Amino acid sequence: FGGSQVIWRFVFFAAGAITLLGGTMWFSRSESIINAMKLGSLAFLIGVLFNALDPSKIPVEPVSSVAIIAPFGVVLFAYLGMVAIPEVREVLGDNKRLVRKAVFAGSFIPIIIYTFFAIATVGVTGAETSQVVTTGITQFGNVGLWLLNAVALFALSGAFIAVGFALKEVYALDYGVPSALAWLLTVCLPAVFLVVGEFSFTAILEVSGGIAGSLGALLVVLMHQKVHKNWWWTAPLVAVFLFGLAVSIG
Repeated sequence: FGGSQVIWRFVFFAAGAITLLGGTMWFSRSESIINAMKLGSLAFLIGVLFNALDPSKIPVEPVSSVAIIAPFGVVLFAYLGMVAIPEVREVLGDNKRLVRKAVFAGSFIPIIIYTFFAIATVGVTGAETSQVVTTGITQFGNVGLWLLNAVALFALSGAFIAVGFALKEVYALDYGVPSALAWLLTVCLPAVFLVVGEFSFTAILEVSGGIAGSLGALLVVLMHQKVHKNWWWTAPLVAVFLFGLAVSIG
């Protein structure tokens, strides 16, 4: 968007932190607006990318097992939506049927979007695809780059608000922390990272997804097992997340 990256980081953080001051309905409205803008921008972006797609840039050679396992943390982070389920339940109330539909739609739609976006992006940038993939496409000029960065902004904003609001509610509802202090505890760690300096984007996602995400998913699976006792399908999930956790730590 132009200007100093440092200034834009503080602007992004300040906007997200202020949004987290609101309640459940404010969270619901802000997420609805951000997601609508994100999906609209992504749909347009995928269409533009597919129009410029070069199939020869999509790798077709065999991939090693190490290469397949390597992005586990990043992929898991992209698909983590557990933190949103309590908020969905709170917004939709006692309508369990609607909650199930919302969870299913919220799980299925991202898979479709991620697949098309990955194919379209790699088909345009090939081996030159960058860590923040939206910043690696330069052939569409300034307007294209503005749109690509806008998509990244909406995606990161939605994630920041969803995870931040969930964490704030954990402090407030589970631990009885006053609302103001719960907000402060939620935003203090991102503020520290902001002040400390540069971090690899993919390294952050690998730690957040591979370690924190695997642990969170394991807890959810084990809680489900405690209630329903279905080891025939929870055991494979436990094995997958334990393996992912080991890979991320190692």
